[in-house]
Amino acid sequence: MNYFDDDGNKLSVPMLEPASGLTNSATTVTEALAPGASLLIQTQGAEDASKTSTGWVQLTTTGNVSGFAVFQIEKTLQEAVVPLEARQAGVYVLAFDNSDGLTTGLAIANASSQTATIPAVVRNDAGQPIASGSLMVAAHGHTSFMLTDTDHGGYAQTAGKRGTIEFDTPAGGQISVLGIRATAAGIITTIPALAK
Repeated sequence: MNYFDDDGNKLSVPMLEPASGLTNSATTVTEALAPGASLLIQTQGAEDASKTSTGWVQLTTTGNVSGFAVFQIEKTLQEAVVPLEARQAGVYVLAFDNSDGLTTGLAIANASSQTATIPAVVRNDAGQPIASGSLMVAAHGHTSFMLTDTDHGGYAQTAGKRGTIEFDTPAGGQISVLGIRATAAGIITTIPALAK
């Protein structure tokens, strides 16, 4: 597992080995798994909230491995689960819901070794285009933002609406897309992207 920051640089992540109780920080974790075995890797998060980092994890394997990540809000212990992304789709479609006090966040990782310009088309729930643009994501980089947050690449046209946002994988590239839906009370759930 390789940890990358938003700019595609290796990211040192503090981790806890639950079986031994040992802690360390690493940019890469390499483990051998016996057939039928499982492995739990738990990140520690930042001790200082002002030093919180964002990024993504890339899993490479010589065998047939599957898994998931669990996100947890420490204050409330509320969790959401994300399966590992193994698809290499040409287009990803993410549903969003920014109505009735709900907000949608999204994250995109660029698994390729070159900067990606990712075209996006936003449609309302009737299928009509309401916005378009593109996102630049560094090689092995990552971006995440609330869909209505125009300061960070968002689309103000989605405020108060439901619909979809479509991301086209650049030629020769590989991306991964994830959505997070949040209530006003801070309850979150993941929104898987559909492959098209």
